[in-house]
Amino acid sequence: MGKSIVSPVKRWPGIVVLQEPLGFPAYLAWKRALDAAEEHLGGDAEAKLTVGDAAFVPEISEHILPGICACVQEWHLEGLSALTPQTFPATPRKSSAALLIWLISEIAALITAEEEIPNA
Repeated sequence: MGKSIVSPVKRWPGIVVLQEPLGFPAYLAWKRALDAAEEHLGGDAEAKLTVGDAAFVPEISEHILPGICACVQEWHLEGLSALTPQTFPATPRKSSAALLIWLISEIAALITAEEEIPNA
């Protein structure tokens, strides 16, 4: 079962289904993608990866995309078929960045969500 999220991007309305819970392969792909993106910043301890970097700097976006795609179970976005790192839209830039920001934020929220443990 996955988590359906509704696209806020006007150019590509629809839903994306994220794996929920994420399996280790998807989680590790996400972690490796973030590590590669941070490495692209030069490994400077002062330099911190931001969502803006990931969305607006194409070289960093390229590192993030495998992690995003690994976390997606299904794509249902109007005008786009099943996306891969190679087919993810780079243009128009504003819409592409909005799509990236949304997906990064949703995946990050999924990973950092508080666990709801029922009373024993």
